[in-house]
Amino acid sequence: MDCPRCGAPLRADEANCRFCGRGRDQAQPAPVPVGGGAAPGTFSNVVEIFALGNNKIMVIKALREALKIGLKEAKDLTDHPLPLRVSVDPSRSAKLLAALQEAGANARFAC
Repeated sequence: MDCPRCGAPLRADEANCRFCGRGRDQAQPAPVPVGGGAAPGTFSNVVEIFALGNNKIMVIKALREALKIGLKEAKDLTDHPLPLRVSVDPSRSAKLLAALQEAGANARFAC
């Protein structure tokens, strides 16, 4: 069995991951609403970020530009435990995903 947060292999006798500390029975984190959220009755896409890559500053810059948020908010998002699930409106989700991948982050749309 693998850790639901970091993907590290878990031994049968381990209750928590030895790398990230997450319990094997903890639920998946809820998406973090960013950029004002979606209006009632509209849909939003969820972008999952699995790894920030070698250049965290470029990922912060990509988040700021795509989501129109401040430096502190973008830095707080990158300090959030991974995988990070960001809920954004559909018009900005493709731009965010492309910017994150260009910055070196491992990201995809959540199903």
